[in-house]
Amino acid sequence: MKNNYKLILALISSLFAMNVNAQFTSTFEDITLAPNSYNKGEDWKKGFNSGAAFFSNQYDTATSGDYWSGFAISNKKDSIGEGYLNEANSITGGGYDNSNNYGVAYSYGHIKVNKDVMGFYITNNTYAYYSMKKGDSFTRKFGDTTGTKSGLGQSSYPDYLMVSFTGFKNGIQKDSVVNFYLADYRFADNSKDYIVKNWKWVDLSKIGRFDSLTFSFASSDTFGGFGINTPTYFCIDNLTYSIKQSVEDKLSSNDVSVFPNPAANHLFIDLPKNIRTFECIVSDINGKEIMRDSNSYSIDVSGLNSGLYFISIKTDLGVVSKKFVVGAN
Repeated sequence: MKNNYKLILALISSLFAMNVNAQFTSTFEDITLAPNSYNKGEDWKKGFNSGAAFFSNQYDTATSGDYWSGFAISNKKDSIGEGYLNEANSITGGGYDNSNNYGVAYSYGHIKVNKDVMGFYITNNTYAYYSMKKGDSFTRKFGDTTGTKSGLGQSSYPDYLMVSFTGFKNGIQKDSVVNFYLADYRFADNSKDYIVKNWKWVDLSKIGRFDSLTFSFASSDTFGGFGINTPTYFCIDNLTYSIKQSVEDKLSSNDVSVFPNPAANHLFIDLPKNIRTFECIVSDINGKEIMRDSNSYSIDVSGLNSGLYFISIKTDLGVVSKKFVVGAN
């Protein structure tokens, strides 16, 4: 009976873990693919869903041939193939933690979410990896100060390929941007130069709460005036959401307090811990703006005349207004 009890507990734990993984992670395993294949948008209209996220896709054969941007899905396992035909291969030879499906991002696109996002795993695809490592007819070999076999000179050294992630909430861009270097040759010690070849975690907590995430690229290889020559791809897996949504989508007046009231020198702002960026606007009784400050939990009111004032606290969860008095405590 004791052994059966342990087995039951193990099964419950396993089922719970599977449920948490399905609910709080976009693994791409919920997308059906034939073995050793990928879908770059032929069957979608504007994108696809995985978990609690929507991944954008633009697929166009009418004006520019077989062209796509945004996100594709792949389960291809080739980690050594070079060239454009390997655009859907992960340099790791599969998804994160040896999973089957993973996402492939190209050029530009966005992710829409309805949960708080913690981050995701990222790596290079084989096309971009070997283009940077060896160079090709279009792309310069990273770290090559004499140019590649293409004859292109080193226009900017040291080399790098960076992808930037920008969050939006209700169409408003967030202040913080997360940058990740898929390749970095900027070190004084050349032995530290690298091109990412494993799955790496991208922490998005710096951005705060967002409902849409975009990506864009920057590279040292822009010779020729046509933009980035380096293939602008990355692979993505296990977009992970916060298990506990700690702050409601709508901020209420009860969530915010200002003190002391009356205030003589400084007015302090108390907000929910999950709010990282906010703006405070102080106005007089006629609605005239007196001062404005960002991300400060302490407002200097020592220069204000005695009387009644209003403070509006703007966050990505809403706006709360409070009254306060300036005068002796």
